[in-house]
Amino acid sequence: MMRVWSATLAFLLLNSFLLSVGLRAQDAPGSVGAQLVQNAAYSVDASLAAFSRDYAGDSRHVDDTASETWTRLQFESKSELGAGLELRVKGFAVLTTQEDERHGFFSEPRYRKDRPRGFDLTELKLRAARDSHDLYLGKMLLTVGVSNIFSPANRFNNVDLSNPLHPLEMGVWAGRANFFVGDDTLSFAVVPWQDRVGRPADSSRWLGPSSSTSSSSLINLSNWNYSAEERYAKSDLRNAGYLMHYSGSRAGFDFFGVSHLGASKYAVLRKEVSGSTVTYSKETPQAFSLGGGISATSGAWSYYGEAMHQATVGNRDEDFLKYVVGVSYRDTTLAEMLGFEEIMPIIEQANEKTFGAQDRSRYVQNSRAVRLGRDTLFFRLSLKKSDKLSYNLYSTRNFVAETASNSGDRSSAVGLGSEYKFNDSLKFRADLRIFYGESNTQFGRWARNDHIEIGMTYSF
Repeated sequence: MMRVWSATLAFLLLNSFLLSVGLRAQDAPGSVGAQLVQNAAYSVDASLAAFSRDYAGDSRHVDDTASETWTRLQFESKSELGAGLELRVKGFAVLTTQEDERHGFFSEPRYRKDRPRGFDLTELKLRAARDSHDLYLGKMLLTVGVSNIFSPANRFNNVDLSNPLHPLEMGVWAGRANFFVGDDTLSFAVVPWQDRVGRPADSSRWLGPSSSTSSSSLINLSNWNYSAEERYAKSDLRNAGYLMHYSGSRAGFDFFGVSHLGASKYAVLRKEVSGSTVTYSKETPQAFSLGGGISATSGAWSYYGEAMHQATVGNRDEDFLKYVVGVSYRDTTLAEMLGFEEIMPIIEQANEKTFGAQDRSRYVQNSRAVRLGRDTLFFRLSLKKSDKLSYNLYSTRNFVAETASNSGDRSSAVGLGSEYKFNDSLKFRADLRIFYGESNTQFGRWARNDHIEIGMTYSF
């Protein structure tokens, strides 16, 4: 309870600070500080999760308290700097009762700590708007894809997975140019360096039991069955990421194409032998990726698909093609017969095909364990009872294991949720989530993490 009050106090202090900036800026109402305060929007997202099982007897220390709170205080704003220049800022503070989940303030460029920050910026970018193009510089989201649930192409942002119940998509430091071609957009972006992806703390229940030592790698290869040094590429033009993205719309459908040269999203394990000494290092290899997708709408039906192929330089990883196809339907006739306003089912099937093998003379583990969606069925059913009340049923089923040594294992997650919209600013929600599978699979390692979660979101 003390941490809940601490979260509330921290938010009040942050809000007071921003208001004081605004008061000091009153003498210059056009200043950046005044505009940021005047244009600011805030939201509080707070939740309480209650778990049904503990980790008694596990060989590692696990923070397996019966309940945990998670609170995010988010703000975003913008300021006009004149001559088509605009500054956009989006950030958050997260406070949680999960042991050792977060540490410090702000992730600077080339941030490579184990834990994500407690206060950080999602975006901090300058925008120069012109008639034929836009230019961006700073920390920003690079988002692509057309899928509703799982997107193999949308892989260029950092994602904070320290608490998988509340993943946070983080921007990357980059320069970007958008060129307008009729109703279409052609984008080029340069990402000069790699940042670390947030992972659960060593004591987190989201790493699973000690018996699934390789399962933690399903999050971001943070723990291996080896003592491995983590290596990053040097920050220079040769190792930077280069992204090209084309998107457009026509009557009845949307489409996109994307290519990328730079660090792979997935890490591999390298083996180095010097005399009688063998060392291992976690390496994120350079790779070339090419993909695209299309989404078409016909009446109440929507059909879509997208794919992304990756080939690593020097066979440092196996090459692969990831793809997903999906369909959604918006129904009102059957819904009214059942007492609802609207029913919307969504089904997506994700698969992967591999091409070529990893160079086993230098590498001992490929990225297969972290490449989710290798043969996975996603399902979501949304039931709108009224403008205020809605329900959701969702499920994810993996038909192949995430590790090659256990190809016969399966894992799945199912959930049931509801949301009540009190007004335009305040929403309440409740969710039940259950996980199945062997301990070395994506969801099986969370079998002790079945829980009920209640929460609220307040925007102002």
